[in-house]
Amino acid sequence: MSTPSLHTQISTILATFTSSPTAFGNDIINAIRLVSAEEGKLVLEWDVKEGDAVLNHVGSVHGAVYAFLVDNLTSLALFSLPNAHTMSPPGGVSSTINMTYIAAAKPGDTLVILAEAVKLGRSLAVTECTITRKNGNAVLAKGTHVKFVGAKL
Repeated sequence: MSTPSLHTQISTILATFTSSPTAFGNDIINAIRLVSAEEGKLVLEWDVKEGDAVLNHVGSVHGAVYAFLVDNLTSLALFSLPNAHTMSPPGGVSSTINMTYIAAAKPGDTLVILAEAVKLGRSLAVTECTITRKNGNAVLAKGTHVKFVGAKL
């Protein structure tokens, strides 16, 4: 169950992802809705619209967009942990992102993104993300994201 204070905290952090007006993906981040927030687990939604700049030449969501969602939203999931303040730099730095692409999303689809913090250690964090289509629950993509979160770079 999503707690109001955690939901507000995560929504506030999500809004800071677009603090630079020219940041890559602002249009995507601004369109994402936080559905629920629990410790280490976020559920978000995003509507794919006709004419979105995220579509590839065959009219489906480009795979790089899935990777962008995994990168940003699993990082956001880390902030839902009680020991998130120990990450240095805040949110960490990506080490690896492994993607599995399963099916295409098209305009009109609502994507449900489950972003989970699996482990936050002293130097590494491990996260996972599953992206599904809301209607029918078809899995579209899965990602694992490892981040460096230790103070020494």
